Amino acid sequence: MVVKHLIIVLVELVLLSAAFYIFITSHLQPSNATKDTISGDTLNSTTITTSANTTDNTRQDSTIGDVVHIFEESYAKLVNDTRSLSLSYQNEIGKWQLNQTDNGSMISITNDYLVKFQEISMEFQELKPPSEGYKRALDLFAKSIQSEMASHIHFRNFLATSNLKEDERSIQLLSDAYKYEKESFDAFKAAAN
Repeated sequence: MVVKHLIIVLVELVLLSAAFYIFITSHLQPSNATKDTISGDTLNSTTITTSANTTDNTRQDSTIGDVVHIFEESYAKLVNDTRSLSLSYQNEIGKWQLNQTDNGSMISITNDYLVKFQEISMEFQELKPPSEGYKRALDLFAKSIQSEMASHIHFRNFLATSNLKEDERSIQLLSDAYKYEKESFDAFKAAAN
């Protein structure tokens, strides 16, 4: 029953991450200037003679757009890095379930992965969201990572003690991580629109 529940949570995480990846890749398009450069378009003389005030506004809008774009790309990269790390760790759990890894080795593997999750968590803390909506998305994803890490700690405790309450807590925290991740993606989509 515990394994079945864990598999359902993992499938939900993979599907949600795939949906977010599709959204983010379709949302993050090159800027107009990049598109013009790519397509070989050139500016006409009317554009060149635009007033300085309009040019300053355009430059400011472009700078704001660049900041948002950089944040979105960084966020998406860290989400994908986290997803890859989560899937890799779940592969290790699969080996343990098949008795290819003993409890002691799985505890050591869990400790190694906790360090990697902490590194990603620190990278998220370095991001500077350009708006409150993006800040909310970032905060929720940070909660997701923290919840997943806590899940792994309780799983490690289960491995060491065989206490089923630790395993149940681990599964609940993994489910919470999924919930926070989904809320983060929803907040990101709302901020992006």
